[in-house]
Amino acid sequence: MDDGVRPSQLKYNQVLCESLKYWSAYRKAVDASALLPHHCFQFTSHEREYQGQYGLLTSGHSIWRTSNGHCDTEPKIVPLQLLLAVPEPLKIRFSDNAPLATWPGVQGISESGRVNYITPLFLAWAYILSAKWVELLSRSPRHACKQKYLEGTPIQDHLSFDIGYETDEDEYRWWKAILSFGWETTTGYEGRTYLSPWSVTASDTPFRGEKSHRVDSNTPSFHTALEYVTRFCNYYGFYDQFSAALAATLYIPLLGGRTVLLPILKDPTKERRSMLAIPADSCSNSFSEHSEFLPYYMTLSCNTFGIRSLLCSTFFNVNVECNLVAWLEPCFAIIDPLIEREESTKLVALLGNRQPNVAALWLGAIIVGISKSVIRDIRIGLIALDLHAAAWTFTTESFITISPGKAEEKSISREDESRLLFILGSEGHTRPPRSPWKPFGKTSLEETELEIQNHANCNCHCLEYLSWQWESSDGKTLEDTGLNRFPIETCNTKIGLNNPQEASIFNKSESLSEIATRGIFEWLRSNGYPASESFIRQHSWFDIGSSEGE
Repeated sequence: MDDGVRPSQLKYNQVLCESLKYWSAYRKAVDASALLPHHCFQFTSHEREYQGQYGLLTSGHSIWRTSNGHCDTEPKIVPLQLLLAVPEPLKIRFSDNAPLATWPGVQGISESGRVNYITPLFLAWAYILSAKWVELLSRSPRHACKQKYLEGTPIQDHLSFDIGYETDEDEYRWWKAILSFGWETTTGYEGRTYLSPWSVTASDTPFRGEKSHRVDSNTPSFHTALEYVTRFCNYYGFYDQFSAALAATLYIPLLGGRTVLLPILKDPTKERRSMLAIPADSCSNSFSEHSEFLPYYMTLSCNTFGIRSLLCSTFFNVNVECNLVAWLEPCFAIIDPLIEREESTKLVALLGNRQPNVAALWLGAIIVGISKSVIRDIRIGLIALDLHAAAWTFTTESFITISPGKAEEKSISREDESRLLFILGSEGHTRPPRSPWKPFGKTSLEETELEIQNHANCNCHCLEYLSWQWESSDGKTLEDTGLNRFPIETCNTKIGLNNPQEASIFNKSESLSEIATRGIFEWLRSNGYPASESFIRQHSWFDIGSSEGE
């Protein structure tokens, strides 16, 4: 080792030990409780369309500040396409073996684990998001949006449904439609019909036997539907599951037309939960806040690559260099037993402790069953990266968004060189690197691009998110600065020391470090390597044919 690319054995072991300290502490914290932590329920907070392969797309771009000082560089524009409508709904199947079929409860909330009502709340949120979608998209004259009850939407056979409190006919009809998939939300665009991105259906719904709804009835607005769900959750004390179901619903666009397992519905009237035991601050988000933030939830949900990238950010460490991504090995050693034993509650709590900003998204990912595939991809070096989703949630996904420092007299660190190349939009570097891990080492200033030499000592450059711009078909833009939100505080988990010899128990595979190193250097040196870096270009990690033959 230590051939200029590979780290020394000592440094390698130090990184493994440091990683083990942190991940072991997160695991120890979740072993102390069988309940979910509060931060698993905290949320952060006129389009141009294209008919894409998987549905209707809309475009926009973000604007980023690139200087906080005397150097007057232009703001950076980063484009993005979002999913606007889909050709088919998400399919639902009901099973007692669905993830978190037995609701674990929440720390500090008495009797919070007695009944699981995620399924109807998930279906209700799908409707609410779709209803808001109709309201927003109907502003465009190019769209013919419609939300309606369907004919033949029966309910009640082997499972009855009783709200448990007095309500009017409209509210009860809506709940029946929700539980029997008796609604549809569509838009007509250029001769084709598309569905809301949060559309759902099921072939094995347990609700059968009652006559059809009146299809001439008006479906409730998103605000009215949210009031229905609010009243229901207030009555039964489903505050935690209300937010958990929302987090799960945000993955519907990502899942496309696939099938998701959800828990079989239980009758809430048999076990009403004690609301008196729920403290006033048990959930940071009130129902009114959910209503206010709904368009932002929808934007994040329709950024399907971005919402996946937020899960990947849990495994990212901005201080780790690309050739030391073996830092992840202790992480897998800690979480693999939880996955194998299907201890979903502990897995959610551990990952939530590691990254509180996205704890709610991990809970949602486990409910809809995509957490394993995300972790599997990370294990083989496939880490999603999206600057927009990271900025919207105050999450760090890549070294590239950290402000560069001042260069030394004759050299600049390769990580700062990379940042300046992207900030300045140099040839071959207009897009961010796909690898989030920073490159190691330094570059002689005389071997860098002229733009780098001109800005290496400015010490004022940055990459700070300013706003989002929706793009319209007439070439105009609509600015959305977003909400001023404060990031959730980092979990204060105490870290204990471990014996450095423990590093010897981990797999010494170099594959993750090799993939990360090759990825960032291929981006950094897309225009060619300087002569002094020939040892990097000729290294076995970069000569794939050579390394495969070893």
